[in-house]
Amino acid sequence: RNQPSSGVHEAVRCLCLVVKYVTGDLAQLVSHLNVAVPSLTRLCALAEQKPSSLERIQMMYMSRQAWVVASVLESLNVDDYVQLEGLSAAEQPKRRLLPRSELKFEFVGESVASTVADILLRLNALGEPQLRAVAVSCVGFFLKGHRSYTKDRRIGELLASALSSGDLQLCRKALETLASLLAHFRSEADRESRAGAADFADSRDGSIAGGSHGQSLRGSSAVESAQPLAAFSDAVLGHITLAGSVGPAAARQPAS
Repeated sequence: RNQPSSGVHEAVRCLCLVVKYVTGDLAQLVSHLNVAVPSLTRLCALAEQKPSSLERIQMMYMSRQAWVVASVLESLNVDDYVQLEGLSAAEQPKRRLLPRSELKFEFVGESVASTVADILLRLNALGEPQLRAVAVSCVGFFLKGHRSYTKDRRIGELLASALSSGDLQLCRKALETLASLLAHFRSEADRESRAGAADFADSRDGSIAGGSHGQSLRGSSAVESAQPLAAFSDAVLGHITLAGSVGPAAARQPAS
């Protein structure tokens, strides 16, 4: 009840699915991004310049906006809709209806996804317990929609630091995030396997067997995307044992 995220994830996912499958109208999502991304960037910069200067209400606002942008990127790849530079409107691929000028913020890197990833990393780096917990949860949402970032070293370091934290809430958030990601990639792998099998069965001459839904056209498969998460297996198993109990006690355990 006291979480600034209450209902945000579900509401944003519903909006994204309506846009993706029904209306195709990105206006509301763009409006949310144009509020959230500049606000988060500005408040992160303020906190980086003056550590521990954020007030509770500011952190609640940042938390809510982080949930918004991460939930959008979980359900919709906004970059697929942004028009390509150097092409006229008539030359753009059918889906690319969104002029870059409609996004009222500077990109970090070359995409909306890289910009949002940078914001989540900056939130975590501020060191505020509430914001670190939010960053871990939001990274989980983000990775479901942008699986290539599971290979990003910075994302791995964020999750590893949360798992090894002496903060009970942060450890639990990291474990919940990893469990949710693994379940998601398992489901996606099953779906991809069924699609690949159907393609193979439908092929007449073997030239396109398993190819119409092939991952070569869409980046890494779900199985490949889940592989970097195996690096956390020892830390996760450590939390199952009594000696590796989650929380401050675990942080005080002497190294063996």
